[in-house]
Amino acid sequence: MFNVGITTLLFVDNMYFMMAWCYGKLKEISSEIEAYLKSIDISPEAPYAMNNLGYAYYKTRQYSKALECFQKCLDNSWDLEVVVNNYVRTLLAMKRFKDAKAFVENPPHQIVKSLLEKVKNAPNTNQRISA
Repeated sequence: MFNVGITTLLFVDNMYFMMAWCYGKLKEISSEIEAYLKSIDISPEAPYAMNNLGYAYYKTRQYSKALECFQKCLDNSWDLEVVVNNYVRTLLAMKRFKDAKAFVENPPHQIVKSLLEKVKNAPNTNQRISA
């Protein structure tokens, strides 16, 4: 039921963002990525959409695309409390341990303790992952 006394606007980019979030909950990741891309096409300065797009890429193991999204968020200081953790997770998944250790030394925001332990226990090298 609609409340007659409240007026709201639903912008198209927000509609695509909400659709993408719902697709993510339904585990329809390809539709989720497509909706986030549409949201970002309409509103390129959408920090939450960019972070969530990066995480959707992370879930599909498209780590280089995920890293690009997280890097854009870091460059623009968007949603830092979540992005720094996602950035470190992606570096670890790519086996870029040396880069992860360098990032953790001076992060723009606090990193979760469990990720810090994984970085600390990782070797001090960057490894190549197979294509």
